[in-house]
Amino acid sequence: MLDYLALICLLALCVGHYYLIRGCMGIQTEAGSLHALMEGKLAETNNLLNEVAEILEEGIGGQPSQSPVTQTGHPLMALLSTFLTKERPMPVDYGTQETERSVHEIDETQTLETENQPN
Repeated sequence: MLDYLALICLLALCVGHYYLIRGCMGIQTEAGSLHALMEGKLAETNNLLNEVAEILEEGIGGQPSQSPVTQTGHPLMALLSTFLTKERPMPVDYGTQETERSVHEIDETQTLETENQPN
């Protein structure tokens, strides 16, 4: 009985594999239209984020720059790094100061009075 069940499962897997491969062959034709659609949506999102960045820059008190800003990398990363950086950068020697600390050693020869008392 288990042999028949295994045979049915194997046949179902083979049929499913056929339809999976057949469906994947159709992806290539649909990928072109999806690519163009995604590019359009990403361009719209990029424009909206640029407008939000300009509004935030004007609202914070910065003067709107008339010269184009050269960007390296993704515009969203530049936007995030602009708002996350502090006005005062960290000092150069931050984290390099070494302080010596005493090590607390446990003396196992000492016992507490309550440990030796019976309950």
